[in-house]
Amino acid sequence: MNFDLLIEKAKQANITEIEIYYQHSKGLNISLFNGQVDKNVMHNTTGIAVRGMYNGQMGYVSSENLSDENIELIIKKLIDNASVLTSKEKSFIFSGSESYPEIKQTKALFLAISPQEKIDLLKKLEAKIKAKDLRITSVGNCMYQEAKVETIIQNSKGLYLEKSNSYCYVYASCVAKDNSDVKSGFDYLVVNDFNDIDIDKLATSIANKAVGLLNASPVLSKKYPLILENKVFADILGAFQPMFSGEAVLKKLTLLKDKLGEQIVSDKITLIDDPLFEESFLQSAFDDEGVSCYQKEIIKDGKLITFLHNLKTANALNTKSTGNGFKNGLNSPLGVHSSNLHIQKGDTSLDDMIKSIDEGLLITQVAGLHSGVNPVSGDFSLQATGYLIEANKITRPVSLIVIAGNFLEMLNNVEEIGDDLTFSIQQIGAPSIKIKSLQVSGI
Repeated sequence: MNFDLLIEKAKQANITEIEIYYQHSKGLNISLFNGQVDKNVMHNTTGIAVRGMYNGQMGYVSSENLSDENIELIIKKLIDNASVLTSKEKSFIFSGSESYPEIKQTKALFLAISPQEKIDLLKKLEAKIKAKDLRITSVGNCMYQEAKVETIIQNSKGLYLEKSNSYCYVYASCVAKDNSDVKSGFDYLVVNDFNDIDIDKLATSIANKAVGLLNASPVLSKKYPLILENKVFADILGAFQPMFSGEAVLKKLTLLKDKLGEQIVSDKITLIDDPLFEESFLQSAFDDEGVSCYQKEIIKDGKLITFLHNLKTANALNTKSTGNGFKNGLNSPLGVHSSNLHIQKGDTSLDDMIKSIDEGLLITQVAGLHSGVNPVSGDFSLQATGYLIEANKITRPVSLIVIAGNFLEMLNNVEEIGDDLTFSIQQIGAPSIKIKSLQVSGI
């Protein structure tokens, strides 16, 4: 489609401002079960999402038909959509930032690797997991995914931006059995380069997560010092990220709304949103409104410095966009979303954290994040599994327990921050952390 022609015809139809958001996505999804391929799906989709200002209202329309013959229909639908809206909220078509950072463009070399090689990788992973321990009875959800997404933003104010992101993802789970006790474990790896997939390391982790929890039992109910393993902490942080959003401030859905400039957690905590962070698998020079991205400290040494904003929330709160106006997908509305949100890593190893505890817990998995977390109040109650630490070493696996508390209070009780920063598939990063005390319900 000729985007210049679309913009010109929109102006002729009295659409005063218009933006075209183009996205081309292609990838592959393979899954394996018992050595047999049960899914092998390739996708290659292209579409546009168009926003336009008509009679003071912002209309929206999307289409996968990118022929020039479809331009008139897109304009008509946009006008029809805008004509029925009565919103008083101000919307924006951005003219562009003064400058944009340069980021290292990842090359999706995995696209040139044959699907058969990727199937062979999964077969090797499945075999390695089974070979790790005789108690492993099955391997399920052995899966490979890859994606390359190209984005272009062009508007009537002269803005033109383009970017490309790509990554591949490997995941598997397994079941281990010892007499009547059955446990499962899973893990995953997200990389930019297919050659960085270490299936032996991944297989070992998956097997250990299942076998290591065999014959687990609960502990006595009381407060314990505990360690949240990095991926567990990343999942919990991800569940509470809405409390740092300008949208939540406007809707009064965060207890932090009046806390800017105040000390809210331990001075050991620095929370960073950095779309440019090279240790993550995705980087962005600009958000989905065309605003330049940059690193910002949301919390610095325990003090709340900023919320995350898109253009709309920034305007409503009399501040500037932080470059966090992102969409969840082509047809999704613009919201406020983090990008490479992470806790700044420390210099303590996980082993040293374990050695510093006389009696406590290492939490390696939590469940119930959708129902057991309240990002408005900060309260949480989560099913958990992990290991008991006694006399400065791990002694046995633990299950059927619940950890509960308040997210901010927990961060006020941080004693050590690990050096093992890792990122989840949701682009949330965390190291392992040691908490002075947290309530645990067991027996």
